[in-house]
Amino acid sequence: MEGQCPIPFGFPRKQGDVEEKKVPEWLVSPVGLGLEQPSTYFTRVKGQNVHPVFMSSWAPHLLRLFQYTQKPIYEIYARNGIIGRYANYPGYYATGFTDIPMSKNFPYKGPDVSSVYYHHIPPHIAFSVDYLVTEAIQRSGGNVSFPYSKQEGFVWFNNRVYGGGKGRVFNDMQAMLHMRKGLVTIANPEINYVTAISDKTFWILLSSEADAESKINLKWSAAAGAKTTGMALEYESNGRSASRDFKASAIDIAVPAKGFKALAIPLETVTPLQHQLRLKMV
Repeated sequence: MEGQCPIPFGFPRKQGDVEEKKVPEWLVSPVGLGLEQPSTYFTRVKGQNVHPVFMSSWAPHLLRLFQYTQKPIYEIYARNGIIGRYANYPGYYATGFTDIPMSKNFPYKGPDVSSVYYHHIPPHIAFSVDYLVTEAIQRSGGNVSFPYSKQEGFVWFNNRVYGGGKGRVFNDMQAMLHMRKGLVTIANPEINYVTAISDKTFWILLSSEADAESKINLKWSAAAGAKTTGMALEYESNGRSASRDFKASAIDIAVPAKGFKALAIPLETVTPLQHQLRLKMV
């Protein structure tokens, strides 16, 4: 009914809605997750020893500490709190050892094993995007920067919110974040990406989570507004660039282990930036 909060699939829980199975220990490890408070962290429910939370809003802050101090412990804790924890909104409490919240179909498909709170979804998206952008900034060695505002959410859910103005991607001082579903397709979950647009260029910023070099096929959709065939510039984190051929809105590119690459693709139609963005929102 209008005005009522919808009930997530799989709530309330039912007897036998989850079957026991074996998974690798690292997949369900609570290492890296935080806690809300002692009274909600510990539970007397059989088989549910602790309740860490998935709201790792401190992760991008720790990543920025690593960027400026180069102390590995900050990067380790930042990554452990967010990388590989979910493929969609995972809910709040990690109740016991379960991989259910890691599914891309969760929370659309139950059961609700992690306390799905709808008012947590916006800040969860916010710190996830903050982490992605911060990683691109950190991995680029300072060659990428975007203006931001501070978002002071409830309790400790605070982070940076980007997208309100023009930033810099290497020598392009007109770049604005342009993050939309379906702009880019990468068939490798170990590659993170951030997209931006300026008056002449569609940017794809790539960060690898893999321990070895990843050779990927990168595709962009018509919604990106970029050319389908032509020459792109491929940038390394040190600012070196090389011209690359691309066809059919696709290119093969190698991303270094735990490294960074950026691709500058010319736009099909060069227009003022604000007009370009308005066209893409239609």
